[in-house]
Amino acid sequence: MQCNAMQIIVTKCYKQLSLANFSILITHISPPQVPSKKLSITTDMSSFVGLGRTQLLKPVIALAGWTFVQEIWMYATRIPAIYKYQVSFEEDKVKEDKHTKIPLWVHRMADNYNNLHEQPQVFYAVALTLTLLGEDHQYTRLAAWGYVGIRVAHSLWHNLVNEPFVRLCMFSSSSVVLAGLTARAASCLFL
Repeated sequence: MQCNAMQIIVTKCYKQLSLANFSILITHISPPQVPSKKLSITTDMSSFVGLGRTQLLKPVIALAGWTFVQEIWMYATRIPAIYKYQVSFEEDKVKEDKHTKIPLWVHRMADNYNNLHEQPQVFYAVALTLTLLGEDHQYTRLAAWGYVGIRVAHSLWHNLVNEPFVRLCMFSSSSVVLAGLTARAASCLFL
């Protein structure tokens, strides 16, 4: 039904376009520029796709890598705990068993893994935006690495010690750094 409706709409739109207008539109579209030489990913490709310098991609990849380390750590603690504490795999019992039988320190690993899929998503977007804008200032790179360092420290603290006030301070610090990076991206884009 939807296909037929789309065909009718496309047909009506096509009929409304005159052939003359269509030919004018086609003549104004320029063919894509194809590079004449072979591209290397580190030099020519960056300028070809508009990336400029790519130093801000390093902390992005580092934090993504740390997220996978955290995932491995989470499963390395959770799977043995599931068997040790005999968590049921029945659909109506698994969630309750997981929360009542497994120790809190095992849950912290999963909580932290989930944290790495929350605020860092904004970091990824901002860092990629800065990269696309060609931003390569030393302070911007230091701030990006600082954000990654604070998030790694936050993860270690969350998993191993979990003093909530210290975690809050780390989270607040990373938020301030991320706000600074966001402001830098906004100033590059809008000013």
